[in-house]
Amino acid sequence: MKGDFHVRFCESLRGKFPRATRLVITGANPKILTEQVRPVVKSFFGVRGLQLSEEKTHLRHIEEGFDFLGFNVRKYKQKLLITPSRAKVASFMKRIRDYIKSNIAIQVDRFLRGLNSRLRGFANFYRHVVSKKTFSEIDQCVYQLLRNWMHRRHRNKTHAWCKQRYIKRWGTRWQFAVSTVKDGKVKPVRLFKVSDLPIIRHIKIKGKAHPYNPIYAEYFEQRRCRQWQRRMMDGKFLAIPAMQRII
Repeated sequence: MKGDFHVRFCESLRGKFPRATRLVITGANPKILTEQVRPVVKSFFGVRGLQLSEEKTHLRHIEEGFDFLGFNVRKYKQKLLITPSRAKVASFMKRIRDYIKSNIAIQVDRFLRGLNSRLRGFANFYRHVVSKKTFSEIDQCVYQLLRNWMHRRHRNKTHAWCKQRYIKRWGTRWQFAVSTVKDGKVKPVRLFKVSDLPIIRHIKIKGKAHPYNPIYAEYFEQRRCRQWQRRMMDGKFLAIPAMQRII
């Protein structure tokens, strides 16, 4: 049976194995998965006091795709694409919509920082997969929500007045932004555009590498340095107007 199926474990809840464990098993055909793999998995879990949830166990063809930990894995013809799950995107946009609607009278700079924090967290989580189209759709939805937010906040003002107050020119782009005074200096607070964050593919960890093995201490230190450099580069990249960026 070696080579006919492949297993990937993902342990949540801070890596505690006996709690909620999710796994994906891929096989050459459904017969191998149902007749050979499923009994082995049940036996493996039974020895450790675990059970395979029949309600959450599904058999899907790779061309139909499946959702796993917030991602959708699907093969289009001969190309495998991993994209953000539609359910997770809809849930995220619901939280954004609730946040915007519940903060009509808050200070605008605090409102924007809270909104940017949520948008940035979502973007950083999905920036390693095929997410550019999803990011652009989120930006469009956020713009429409903010447009409605402006009119609800200033019911007696015209659209031109709201646009002049909140839409500022930055480089060659018009962007939602406000000015705030900090330490005696006027600093702009701009809306974070999710689609501005560059897509960077995740670099897999070496199969034999282990963080508790001293031999690989330098290897993991280099990975941490690359992550720190990436965050610094993201900050500088996003601080530059769109037409001046060179990827």
